This record gives sequence, C-alpha cells and structure tokens, in this order.
Amino acid sequence: MFERLRMMFDLWRDQREIEALSDREVEDLGVTRDQLRAFARLPMDVPERLTAMAAIFGLSEADLKQNYADYLELLEVCAHCGARRQCAETLDSFATARPEACGFCPNAGTYAQKAGLAA
Repeated sequence: MFERLRMMFDLWRDQREIEALSDREVEDLGVTRDQLRAFARLPMDVPERLTAMAAIFGLSEADLKQNYADYLELLEVCAHCGARRQCAETLDSFATARPEACGFCPNAGTYAQKAGLAA
C-alpha cells in the first residue's frame, strides 16, 4: 500500500514539474508536452523491458534512442501491451530467445526493421 501511495505521489510531482516547464524548455527536449505527460505515467519497468526485448533483435539502447520521438512511441506501445506474461517468459529465457519467436510483441516489427531483419 505504501509503495502505491509513493508511486502516486511521484506521478503527481512529475506531472507538476512537466507543467512548470516553459514551452521553450519542452521544445528543447525535442518532444511535446503530451509526450512528456505520457512518459511520466509509464510503469517503471517499461524502459527496461523495452530495451531487453530490443536486445533480442540485436539492438542497443542507443539504437532505440537515435530518434527520441520514435523511442517514446515504442515506450507507449510497450506500456499498453497485452502480452506482458509472454514478454516476461521470453525475457526470462533471454539467452535462447530469438527474434522470430517474438511475434507477440507489438514492437517486434519496428525492432526487426531497425535491426535490418525485416524483409
């Protein structure tokens, strides 16, 4: 219960900080204010899961962040994925996981394209 309250407080604080940014500061970040709001609401494990799944396709975190707006879109898709159990099972067997077994992942096509694996 305490952890949930802490997360709610952190989200509230993050949202206030986003609203306090000037338009220029938001522009300098290269994202929209709405993208920042959405990013702040993401579950804490999403960036880690996203990066781990992309690694199965041979992509690094730097590869994912080359275009930050695209990275935020990947995060948003990952956050709303309905295959969290399959994702967790795949990441638990990371050493033997292969891209062709990751069709359940809504970002798989993007990962494959970025890795040059898409036809």
